[in-house]
Amino acid sequence: MFRAIFSIGFLQIVSIAIGAVRTKVFAVLLGPSGFGVLATIDQLVLSVSQFCNLSLPDTAVKFLSRGHSISEEQFQKSYAGFIKALISLGLLATLILLIYLPPNLARIDPQLGKYRAPVSIALLGIPATMLLVFLVHVLAARQRAIASVLLTTISAAVFALFGMVGCFLAGISGVYLAVVPASSVFVTGIVIYARAKMGLRLHVPSRGNERGIKINREIIETAVANYIAVGCYSGFLLLARYLSITNLSEEAAGLLQAGLAIALSIGAVLGPTNMLYLAPYLNRVMPVETKVQSVDKFLPQLILLYCLGALPVLLFPELTLRILFSGRFIDAIGILRVLLVWQCLFQVAGIYQQLLIGLDDVKAFCLITSAGYAGAATLCIWLVGR
Repeated sequence: MFRAIFSIGFLQIVSIAIGAVRTKVFAVLLGPSGFGVLATIDQLVLSVSQFCNLSLPDTAVKFLSRGHSISEEQFQKSYAGFIKALISLGLLATLILLIYLPPNLARIDPQLGKYRAPVSIALLGIPATMLLVFLVHVLAARQRAIASVLLTTISAAVFALFGMVGCFLAGISGVYLAVVPASSVFVTGIVIYARAKMGLRLHVPSRGNERGIKINREIIETAVANYIAVGCYSGFLLLARYLSITNLSEEAAGLLQAGLAIALSIGAVLGPTNMLYLAPYLNRVMPVETKVQSVDKFLPQLILLYCLGALPVLLFPELTLRILFSGRFIDAIGILRVLLVWQCLFQVAGIYQQLLIGLDDVKAFCLITSAGYAGAATLCIWLVGR
């Protein structure tokens, strides 16, 4: 278990390093204004993809893992159902957004109004973006967690390479002219590979209508719970940023963002071990006692590795802020320490959230998560207003 967690963490560090190189190259080639536009378009496409996938990639982990523990046939049925649903959602979302967004882009954001072409090209990459996340989870559900993270790392390297070449040749539009076709071909290749090597087809004859209805109801319940949890998390971070800039100052918002960036980066190294290693295991068919015992073994190792990663930052916060940002961010030391503790608790909470999902108690998962974020939001509003 420790080897798997360490390997996943190492590959995540590689992915983060690739992202840093990509960011550096784009910043140099495009300058502050061009880089800001590119980052905004990237965030727009990412947000739309997350909104339109209805949390199906995350939900798929539960049912693919369960199906794999029952039989290969059940796994293939689940795979076929989810991938067809995601293809349909991706194509439908792309079509609707291409019709609505480019003509109205200037109304939504005047600064982006003159970038209709790159936005339109970027929107064409939504289906591939959604399917790539799903295919990563497919490997995880087959108990191939390291391979799933390796796929993420390889895709990050490929897309970064094509993006940098496109940026060098044609600026912002060139990034998406290179990345969108590359991502589509890359994802198509993975689907073909999955069919050739793992026998995963897009269509599998179904049997037993009653079983299908039951599974569909479970899928909807789990997807809604995941959707609410993701929405609460994003909403809380948005609220924190909004309160800091409106009730405090722009400088306070910048200090908060600096602390968040460091804490979230440390959490991002180990976060995938929860989703790609622990979650698939907990959702397999096995006794409840076995699932609880696996969490008891997993938790101390994750906390140990997180503390090892956070310790240098806790010991040398001023040096960390100077290296990653500048001396003007030294005042973020206090909030940085708080956010590092928060991120540790967030990782622990995520483990027990996956346990609740693995025990098929998605209603409790949704209720507890929503109540937790509501309480945190209330506390945040009260503390900022003091």
